[in-house]
Amino acid sequence: KLRTRYPLKVDESDASENNDDDDHKDKESPKIPAKFLCPICRQIMMDPVVAFDEFTYDRKCIETYLQEKGSSPSTKEKAYSMHVFSNHGLRKEVESYCELNDISEEGKPNTEMSGEANEDMVNIE
Repeated sequence: KLRTRYPLKVDESDASENNDDDDHKDKESPKIPAKFLCPICRQIMMDPVVAFDEFTYDRKCIETYLQEKGSSPSTKEKAYSMHVFSNHGLRKEVESYCELNDISEEGKPNTEMSGEANEDMVNIE
């Protein structure tokens, strides 16, 4: 389902062969879904966790923020707990998205593969 939900960038030669496919008209790389970005650092959350305020953040960002500020970055509510809980579902989605779009663990495109077709990928029609 992730392959259709978050389509890979389309090579122009492929786009000319599939003119009737509306999902692939945009030749740019797909935009990163907002739910994958940490509200604090605006980077892809490689270790998403849920904090006391029920918002999801990257683990390193929220732990540092709570230690320094002692409040929610989203609601400004005073932190009544410094414990965070892994968001396993979102983590799996992020990992799949990054794998399908050749994004490294740092949240950046892998340079050795950029601009080239990945032989491990299968074309989905």
